[in-house]
Amino acid sequence: MNRSAGDHRDMESPAEGEVIVANAPGRHAILCASGYLLLAVCLLLAGCLLVPGCTLLAPHGLLVEAVAVDAVAAPDNPAMVRVTATNTGSTTVTWGRGSSTCQLHLRVRIDGVEYFAPDGRVCTRDLRTHALGPGESRTEGIDWSGWIQRGEGPDTRERLAPGKYELLGAAGHVAHSAAMLIELR
Repeated sequence: MNRSAGDHRDMESPAEGEVIVANAPGRHAILCASGYLLLAVCLLLAGCLLVPGCTLLAPHGLLVEAVAVDAVAAPDNPAMVRVTATNTGSTTVTWGRGSSTCQLHLRVRIDGVEYFAPDGRVCTRDLRTHALGPGESRTEGIDWSGWIQRGEGPDTRERLAPGKYELLGAAGHVAHSAAMLIELR
């Protein structure tokens, strides 16, 4: 017969062959500890999404950070966002093809959906692979004045109404930064 230390029946001397388990964590304690650990991880990730400049490392080693130089945008005065991609891994990371001067971009998250943010930059017409070798990084300054693109083609551009919007720096669809809030006036 096994007893736990919480069982106070004649604790002075165990019966012959009886094992007393002292301080063994119960099933409830293990479930509670697991729940608290999961909650802590979720809070860390959620908190990171709300802190400007906070980043989450992608599994392939491409780290994207976005810092708002201006936290307010207007049609005649765009917000400047500095986007940096850094390869922290040991192999080259590729995220697409396109202009060699416009490799990083912004995305706007609205109700959980991310949209490309056209920015009006003049990009070269050369076609290059967008990639970074181990330890390399690239930074681009991108102005945002409140536009998104809801689909393909020029007729899908839309000017957003004034309000606060979540912007993310991105390297294609491979990696993006944590979201930051930009006010659009």
